[in-house]
Amino acid sequence: MTTRKEAADVDTKDTSIPLLDRAEPLALDRDVSAGPSPEYTPLWDAESGIRQRLAADSATKRMTDALAAVETKMVEFGKEHVNWEIKHTSDESLPEPQSLNLAEIASAHGLTVQQTGLLAPAEMFEKFAGLADSTVVGRSMMFARLAYTGDLQPYTTVASTDSAGNQYVAWITEISPEHVPELADIKEEVISAWRFAQARPLALARADELATEARKSGDTLAQAFADRSDLTVVTTGAFTWLTTGMVPQFSSPILRISEIDGVDLPGSKFMQTAFALSAGEVGVAMNQPESIAYVIRVTSEDTPAENLRSDFLASNQDMYLQVGQADVQQLLRTWRADLVADAGVHWERPAIEETRR
Repeated sequence: MTTRKEAADVDTKDTSIPLLDRAEPLALDRDVSAGPSPEYTPLWDAESGIRQRLAADSATKRMTDALAAVETKMVEFGKEHVNWEIKHTSDESLPEPQSLNLAEIASAHGLTVQQTGLLAPAEMFEKFAGLADSTVVGRSMMFARLAYTGDLQPYTTVASTDSAGNQYVAWITEISPEHVPELADIKEEVISAWRFAQARPLALARADELATEARKSGDTLAQAFADRSDLTVVTTGAFTWLTTGMVPQFSSPILRISEIDGVDLPGSKFMQTAFALSAGEVGVAMNQPESIAYVIRVTSEDTPAENLRSDFLASNQDMYLQVGQADVQQLLRTWRADLVADAGVHWERPAIEETRR
Protein backbone atom coordinates (compact mmCIF):
# COMPACT_ATOMS: atom_id res chain seq x y z
CA MET A 1 0.00 0.00 0.00
CA THR A 2 1.26 3.52 -0.83
CA THR A 3 2.54 5.49 2.16
CA ARG A 4 1.24 8.93 3.12
CA LYS A 5 4.47 10.55 1.84
CA GLU A 6 4.18 8.84 -1.53
CA ALA A 7 0.52 9.74 -1.91
CA ALA A 8 1.41 13.15 -3.37
CA ASP A 9 2.64 11.42 -6.52
CA VAL A 10 -0.61 9.43 -6.98
CA ASP A 11 -3.10 10.48 -9.66
CA THR A 12 -6.14 11.32 -7.50
CA LYS A 13 -8.49 10.98 -10.46
CA ASP A 14 -7.46 7.41 -11.23
CA THR A 15 -10.37 5.44 -9.72
CA SER A 16 -8.56 2.14 -10.40
CA ILE A 17 -6.19 2.91 -7.51
CA PRO A 18 -7.61 1.81 -4.08
CA LEU A 19 -9.15 4.68 -2.16
CA LEU A 20 -6.71 4.31 0.75
CA ASP A 21 -3.79 4.71 -1.67
CA ARG A 22 -4.97 8.07 -2.97
CA ALA A 23 -4.47 11.51 -1.48
CA GLU A 24 -6.67 12.36 1.52
CA PRO A 25 -8.46 15.31 -0.18
CA LEU A 26 -9.93 12.82 -2.66
CA ALA A 27 -12.22 11.39 -0.03
CA LEU A 28 -13.49 14.88 0.75
CA ASP A 29 -13.63 16.49 -2.67
CA ARG A 30 -14.82 13.74 -4.96
CA ASP A 31 -18.48 13.98 -5.98
CA VAL A 32 -19.81 10.43 -5.51
CA SER A 33 -22.85 11.16 -7.66
CA ALA A 34 -20.57 11.81 -10.65
CA GLY A 35 -19.20 8.28 -10.69
CA PRO A 36 -20.80 5.10 -12.02
CA SER A 37 -24.05 3.93 -10.46
CA PRO A 38 -23.40 1.54 -7.56
CA GLU A 39 -24.26 -2.11 -8.04
CA TYR A 40 -26.11 -2.18 -4.73
CA THR A 41 -28.26 0.34 -2.88
CA PRO A 42 -26.01 2.75 -0.94
CA LEU A 43 -26.10 2.31 2.82
CA TRP A 44 -27.46 5.81 3.39
CA ASP A 45 -30.47 4.93 1.21
CA ALA A 46 -30.98 1.50 2.76
CA GLU A 47 -30.33 2.42 6.40
CA SER A 48 -33.94 3.14 7.31
CA GLY A 49 -35.21 -0.09 5.75
CA ILE A 50 -32.45 -2.12 7.40
CA ARG A 51 -33.27 -0.67 10.80
CA GLN A 52 -36.98 -1.41 10.34
CA ARG A 53 -36.27 -4.97 9.20
CA LEU A 54 -33.92 -5.65 12.13
CA ALA A 55 -36.46 -4.19 14.54
CA ALA A 56 -39.24 -6.29 13.00
CA ASP A 57 -37.11 -9.45 13.19
CA SER A 58 -36.33 -8.77 16.85
CA ALA A 59 -39.96 -7.99 17.68
CA THR A 60 -41.18 -11.12 15.90
CA LYS A 61 -38.76 -13.33 17.83
CA ARG A 62 -39.78 -11.81 21.17
CA MET A 63 -43.45 -12.25 20.27
CA THR A 64 -42.92 -15.87 19.19
CA ASP A 65 -40.98 -16.72 22.36
CA ALA A 66 -43.61 -15.08 24.58
CA LEU A 67 -46.46 -16.91 22.87
CA ALA A 68 -44.58 -20.21 23.09
CA ALA A 69 -44.21 -19.80 26.85
CA VAL A 70 -47.93 -19.11 27.28
CA GLU A 71 -48.90 -21.88 24.88
CA THR A 72 -46.88 -24.41 26.92
CA LYS A 73 -48.91 -23.61 30.04
CA MET A 74 -52.19 -23.78 28.08
CA VAL A 75 -51.30 -27.17 26.60
CA GLU A 76 -50.42 -28.53 30.04
CA PHE A 77 -53.75 -27.35 31.43
CA GLY A 78 -55.59 -28.83 28.43
CA LYS A 79 -54.09 -32.25 29.13
CA GLU A 80 -54.98 -31.94 32.81
CA HIS A 81 -58.57 -31.03 31.91
CA VAL A 82 -58.91 -34.01 29.53
CA ASN A 83 -57.69 -36.36 32.27
CA TRP A 84 -60.23 -34.84 34.66
CA GLU A 85 -63.07 -35.38 32.16
CA ILE A 86 -62.13 -39.04 31.80
CA LYS A 87 -61.97 -39.62 35.56
CA HIS A 88 -65.07 -37.51 36.20
CA THR A 89 -67.26 -39.98 34.30
CA SER A 90 -66.66 -42.55 37.03
CA ASP A 91 -66.21 -40.16 39.96
CA GLU A 92 -68.49 -37.12 39.76
CA SER A 93 -67.17 -35.81 43.07
CA LEU A 94 -63.78 -35.13 41.54
CA PRO A 95 -63.32 -31.31 41.39
CA GLU A 96 -62.62 -29.66 38.06
CA PRO A 97 -59.07 -28.30 37.70
CA GLN A 98 -58.73 -24.65 38.61
CA SER A 99 -58.62 -22.63 35.42
CA LEU A 100 -55.50 -20.71 34.41
CA ASN A 101 -55.20 -17.01 35.12
CA LEU A 102 -54.38 -16.21 31.50
CA ALA A 103 -54.45 -12.44 32.09
CA GLU A 104 -51.68 -12.75 34.69
CA ILE A 105 -49.63 -15.18 32.60
CA ALA A 106 -49.96 -13.08 29.45
CA SER A 107 -49.11 -9.85 31.26
CA ALA A 108 -45.90 -11.40 32.54
CA HIS A 109 -44.84 -11.99 28.93
CA GLY A 110 -46.00 -8.65 27.54
CA LEU A 111 -49.08 -10.11 25.82
CA THR A 112 -52.78 -9.27 25.96
CA VAL A 113 -55.77 -11.54 26.57
CA GLN A 114 -59.20 -11.19 25.00
CA GLN A 115 -62.20 -13.25 26.11
CA THR A 116 -64.77 -13.33 23.32
CA GLY A 117 -67.72 -14.99 25.02
CA LEU A 118 -70.08 -17.14 22.96
CA LEU A 119 -70.09 -15.98 19.32
CA ALA A 120 -71.94 -16.90 16.18
CA PRO A 121 -69.71 -17.15 13.07
CA ALA A 122 -70.85 -13.79 11.69
CA GLU A 123 -70.11 -12.13 15.04
CA MET A 124 -66.58 -13.51 15.08
CA PHE A 125 -65.85 -12.12 11.62
CA GLU A 126 -67.34 -8.78 12.64
CA LYS A 127 -65.73 -8.37 16.07
CA PHE A 128 -62.55 -10.46 15.79
CA ALA A 129 -61.78 -10.46 12.06
CA GLY A 130 -58.04 -10.97 12.55
CA LEU A 131 -58.49 -14.14 14.60
CA ALA A 132 -61.37 -15.42 12.43
CA ASP A 133 -59.35 -15.11 9.21
CA SER A 134 -56.04 -16.22 10.71
CA THR A 135 -54.42 -19.37 9.37
CA VAL A 136 -54.02 -22.24 11.81
CA VAL A 137 -50.40 -23.32 12.15
CA GLY A 138 -49.86 -26.74 10.57
CA ARG A 139 -53.39 -27.08 9.16
CA SER A 140 -53.64 -24.44 6.38
CA MET A 141 -57.20 -23.50 7.28
CA MET A 142 -58.95 -20.51 8.84
CA PHE A 143 -59.37 -20.48 12.59
CA ALA A 144 -63.11 -19.79 12.22
CA ARG A 145 -63.59 -22.82 9.99
CA LEU A 146 -61.76 -25.06 12.46
CA ALA A 147 -63.69 -23.58 15.39
CA TYR A 148 -67.16 -23.99 13.88
CA THR A 149 -66.92 -26.94 11.53
CA GLY A 150 -63.87 -28.86 12.75
CA ASP A 151 -63.36 -31.26 15.60
CA LEU A 152 -61.95 -28.65 17.97
CA GLN A 153 -62.64 -29.58 21.58
CA PRO A 154 -62.69 -27.34 24.68
CA TYR A 155 -59.26 -26.38 26.00
CA THR A 156 -57.46 -27.57 22.88
CA THR A 157 -54.79 -24.97 22.16
CA VAL A 158 -54.63 -23.55 18.62
CA ALA A 159 -51.87 -21.30 17.26
CA SER A 160 -52.56 -19.14 14.20
CA THR A 161 -51.25 -16.14 12.27
CA ASP A 162 -53.23 -13.52 10.34
CA SER A 163 -52.28 -11.70 7.13
CA ALA A 164 -50.90 -8.73 9.08
CA GLY A 165 -48.40 -10.95 10.90
CA ASN A 166 -50.27 -10.95 14.22
CA GLN A 167 -49.94 -14.24 16.08
CA TYR A 168 -52.60 -15.84 18.27
CA VAL A 169 -52.82 -18.67 20.77
CA ALA A 170 -56.47 -19.51 21.47
CA TRP A 171 -58.76 -22.17 22.79
CA ILE A 172 -62.48 -22.80 23.09
CA THR A 173 -63.81 -22.96 26.63
CA GLU A 174 -67.50 -23.55 25.89
CA ILE A 175 -69.54 -24.90 22.98
CA SER A 176 -73.22 -24.03 22.61
CA PRO A 177 -75.38 -26.08 20.19
CA GLU A 178 -76.82 -24.18 17.23
CA HIS A 179 -80.28 -22.78 17.87
CA VAL A 180 -82.59 -19.95 16.85
CA PRO A 181 -82.92 -17.56 19.81
CA GLU A 182 -86.27 -16.23 20.91
CA LEU A 183 -87.05 -12.76 19.57
CA ALA A 184 -87.64 -11.48 23.09
CA ASP A 185 -84.03 -12.38 23.96
CA ILE A 186 -82.48 -10.46 21.05
CA LYS A 187 -85.11 -7.80 20.34
CA GLU A 188 -82.81 -4.85 21.03
CA GLU A 189 -80.09 -6.29 18.80
CA VAL A 190 -82.58 -6.87 15.98
CA ILE A 191 -83.90 -3.31 16.22
CA SER A 192 -80.39 -1.89 16.26
CA ALA A 193 -79.34 -3.94 13.22
CA TRP A 194 -82.51 -2.94 11.32
CA ARG A 195 -81.95 0.75 12.03
CA PHE A 196 -78.33 0.44 10.96
CA ALA A 197 -79.34 -1.17 7.67
CA GLN A 198 -81.92 1.58 7.01
CA ALA A 199 -79.33 4.28 7.75
CA ARG A 200 -76.81 3.11 5.14
CA PRO A 201 -78.61 4.42 2.02
CA LEU A 202 -79.36 7.69 3.83
CA ALA A 203 -75.67 8.13 4.68
CA LEU A 204 -74.67 7.41 1.08
CA ALA A 205 -77.24 9.88 -0.25
CA ARG A 206 -75.95 12.58 2.08
CA ALA A 207 -72.35 11.84 1.07
CA ASP A 208 -73.36 12.17 -2.60
CA GLU A 209 -74.86 15.60 -1.87
CA LEU A 210 -71.66 16.73 -0.16
CA ALA A 211 -69.55 15.38 -3.03
CA THR A 212 -71.64 17.39 -5.50
CA GLU A 213 -71.03 20.54 -3.42
CA ALA A 214 -67.29 19.83 -3.38
CA ARG A 215 -67.16 19.33 -7.15
CA LYS A 216 -69.01 22.61 -7.79
CA SER A 217 -66.72 24.58 -5.48
CA GLY A 218 -63.54 23.22 -7.04
CA ASP A 219 -61.80 23.71 -3.69
CA THR A 220 -60.21 21.19 -1.38
CA LEU A 221 -62.61 19.50 1.03
CA ALA A 222 -61.15 21.50 3.91
CA GLN A 223 -61.91 24.73 2.03
CA ALA A 224 -65.30 23.62 0.71
CA PHE A 225 -66.55 22.64 4.17
CA ALA A 226 -64.58 25.10 6.30
CA ASP A 227 -67.76 26.47 7.91
CA ARG A 228 -69.32 23.05 8.57
CA SER A 229 -68.73 22.11 12.21
CA ASP A 230 -70.75 18.91 11.73
CA LEU A 231 -68.23 17.51 9.25
CA THR A 232 -64.70 16.23 9.85
CA VAL A 233 -62.12 16.64 7.09
CA VAL A 234 -58.98 14.50 7.36
CA THR A 235 -55.81 14.71 5.28
CA THR A 236 -54.66 11.12 5.02
CA GLY A 237 -51.28 11.41 3.39
CA ALA A 238 -50.13 9.00 0.68
CA PHE A 239 -51.26 5.38 0.87
CA THR A 240 -51.22 2.24 -1.26
CA TRP A 241 -54.11 -0.10 -2.02
CA LEU A 242 -52.32 -3.15 -0.62
CA THR A 243 -49.33 -3.70 1.62
CA THR A 244 -47.33 -6.57 3.10
CA GLY A 245 -46.62 -4.62 6.29
CA MET A 246 -43.27 -4.57 8.11
CA VAL A 247 -43.54 -7.97 9.82
CA PRO A 248 -41.15 -10.50 8.21
CA GLN A 249 -42.86 -13.26 6.21
CA PHE A 250 -41.51 -16.78 6.33
CA SER A 251 -42.78 -17.69 2.86
CA SER A 252 -44.41 -15.62 0.13
CA PRO A 253 -45.48 -12.18 1.37
CA ILE A 254 -49.17 -11.92 2.20
CA LEU A 255 -50.87 -8.82 0.83
CA ARG A 256 -53.57 -7.02 2.77
CA ILE A 257 -55.59 -3.81 2.58
CA SER A 258 -53.48 -0.86 3.73
CA GLU A 259 -54.43 1.14 6.79
CA ILE A 260 -55.22 4.82 6.17
CA ASP A 261 -54.86 7.55 8.76
CA GLY A 262 -58.30 8.93 9.57
CA VAL A 263 -60.25 6.18 7.76
CA ASP A 264 -61.89 3.47 9.84
CA LEU A 265 -61.44 -0.01 8.31
CA PRO A 266 -61.13 0.80 4.59
CA GLY A 267 -61.99 -2.13 2.34
CA SER A 268 -61.61 -3.11 -1.30
CA LYS A 269 -64.58 -1.00 -2.44
CA PHE A 270 -63.14 2.07 -0.72
CA MET A 271 -59.77 1.50 -2.37
CA GLN A 272 -61.37 0.84 -5.75
CA THR A 273 -63.16 4.19 -5.59
CA ALA A 274 -60.10 6.08 -4.34
CA PHE A 275 -57.73 4.69 -6.97
CA ALA A 276 -60.21 5.23 -9.81
CA LEU A 277 -60.11 8.99 -9.13
CA SER A 278 -57.59 11.31 -10.76
CA ALA A 279 -56.00 14.20 -8.87
CA GLY A 280 -58.67 16.78 -8.05
CA GLU A 281 -61.62 14.43 -8.61
CA VAL A 282 -64.20 13.68 -5.90
CA GLY A 283 -65.91 10.37 -5.12
CA VAL A 284 -67.97 8.62 -2.45
CA ALA A 285 -67.30 5.27 -0.76
CA MET A 286 -68.14 3.40 2.41
CA ASN A 287 -65.72 1.56 4.65
CA GLN A 288 -65.56 -2.23 4.87
CA PRO A 289 -68.36 -2.74 7.46
CA GLU A 290 -70.43 -0.04 5.69
CA SER A 291 -70.73 1.93 8.89
CA ILE A 292 -69.29 5.23 7.60
CA ALA A 293 -69.76 7.00 4.26
CA TYR A 294 -66.74 9.01 3.08
CA VAL A 295 -66.37 11.82 0.56
CA ILE A 296 -62.96 11.36 -1.07
CA ARG A 297 -60.90 13.93 -2.95
CA VAL A 298 -57.54 12.92 -4.39
CA THR A 299 -54.96 15.71 -4.09
CA SER A 300 -52.04 14.06 -5.88
CA GLU A 301 -50.62 10.82 -7.24
CA ASP A 302 -47.05 9.96 -6.28
CA THR A 303 -46.34 7.63 -9.21
CA PRO A 304 -47.23 8.45 -12.85
CA ALA A 305 -49.47 5.95 -14.62
CA GLU A 306 -46.76 4.99 -17.14
CA ASN A 307 -44.42 4.06 -14.27
CA LEU A 308 -47.12 1.93 -12.70
CA ARG A 309 -47.63 0.10 -16.00
CA SER A 310 -43.91 -0.61 -16.39
CA ASP A 311 -43.68 -1.77 -12.76
CA PHE A 312 -46.66 -4.06 -13.35
CA LEU A 313 -45.04 -5.66 -16.39
CA ALA A 314 -41.74 -6.15 -14.55
CA SER A 315 -43.22 -7.51 -11.31
CA ASN A 316 -43.54 -11.13 -10.25
CA GLN A 317 -46.74 -12.56 -11.68
CA ASP A 318 -47.40 -14.62 -8.55
CA MET A 319 -47.97 -11.44 -6.55
CA TYR A 320 -50.74 -10.31 -8.89
CA LEU A 321 -52.32 -13.75 -8.87
CA GLN A 322 -52.61 -13.35 -5.11
CA VAL A 323 -54.11 -9.86 -5.56
CA GLY A 324 -56.81 -11.24 -7.85
CA GLN A 325 -57.68 -14.17 -5.60
CA ALA A 326 -60.29 -12.19 -3.66
CA ASP A 327 -62.00 -11.20 -6.91
CA VAL A 328 -62.03 -14.83 -8.04
CA GLN A 329 -63.63 -15.92 -4.77
CA GLN A 330 -66.26 -13.20 -5.03
CA LEU A 331 -66.99 -14.23 -8.61
CA LEU A 332 -67.50 -17.84 -7.51
CA ARG A 333 -69.84 -16.76 -4.69
CA THR A 334 -71.90 -14.64 -7.08
CA TRP A 335 -72.03 -17.43 -9.66
CA ARG A 336 -73.19 -19.96 -7.07
CA ALA A 337 -75.83 -17.61 -5.66
CA ASP A 338 -77.16 -16.87 -9.17
CA LEU A 339 -77.21 -20.57 -10.01
CA VAL A 340 -79.22 -21.42 -6.89
CA ALA A 341 -81.63 -18.53 -7.50
CA ASP A 342 -82.18 -19.40 -11.18
CA ALA A 343 -82.82 -23.06 -10.34
CA GLY A 344 -85.27 -22.16 -7.59
CA VAL A 345 -83.42 -24.35 -5.10
CA HIS A 346 -84.27 -23.98 -1.43
CA TRP A 347 -82.61 -25.77 1.43
CA GLU A 348 -81.88 -25.26 5.10
CA ARG A 349 -78.26 -24.21 5.18
CA PRO A 350 -76.07 -24.91 8.22
CA ALA A 351 -75.50 -21.91 10.49
CA ILE A 352 -71.78 -22.01 9.69
CA GLU A 353 -70.84 -21.55 6.09
CA GLU A 354 -67.57 -19.77 5.55
CA THR A 355 -68.90 -17.80 2.58
CA ARG A 356 -71.67 -16.23 4.67
CA ARG A 357 -70.19 -13.27 6.54
